[in-house]
Amino acid sequence: MRWSNTCALFIRGWKGVGVEAGAGKFRKLKRTYRHFAGVSACNERATPDRVASLLKSYGIETDFEVLSLDIDGNDYWVLKAILAEFRPRLIVTEINEKIPPPLRFIAKYDPDFQLRHHFYGFSIMSLADLCHQHDYAILELEYNNAFLAPKELAGGHAIDAETAYRTGYLNRPDRKEKFPLNLDLEEVQSLKPREALHYLNDFYAKEQGKYCLSLDPIQEAE
Repeated sequence: MRWSNTCALFIRGWKGVGVEAGAGKFRKLKRTYRHFAGVSACNERATPDRVASLLKSYGIETDFEVLSLDIDGNDYWVLKAILAEFRPRLIVTEINEKIPPPLRFIAKYDPDFQLRHHFYGFSIMSLADLCHQHDYAILELEYNNAFLAPKELAGGHAIDAETAYRTGYLNRPDRKEKFPLNLDLEEVQSLKPREALHYLNDFYAKEQGKYCLSLDPIQEAE
């Protein structure tokens, strides 16, 4: 409840489904959701090949209202799979906020992914590329949560990835206080793009072959 992007909606009478694979977290999720009519708790793993059918099994409409995605790993691939069959009217998705524009980063899909220090998910520029493919717009970034909407609904609220990153994360006066674990990658923010590219490749040396990092749009990241 404390960190949820959707619990406040359920309290106000919204309907929906929460998906959680971990047994312990699922028990807490189910215990919380039992108070809400029309809200289901699903003990499944959200994977690219199953997430669309899973949502359909709960009667989720193609243009449902809100998608909140935060799985600390294969987020890019799950979001890509959802957008291939659904068109949520608002998306809240976590990004890897350490990696600034214009760098594009995607952790390759791994069904057995385990969260590692700074290694997960995707950067805001890779999110912008995915938005472009599906006619979505970035509305804003709240530290490491990006808010998106279909372009036809975004109107004049759409902003580019660089602006979203600068105003939503980089220039926040309390950023370092809220994200003290990011300090060992702070140097990236002061480097030129190609220097930052080399720096991150060195930083992720142990993960070689498990990610894509580029200054250009990533065509094939799997």
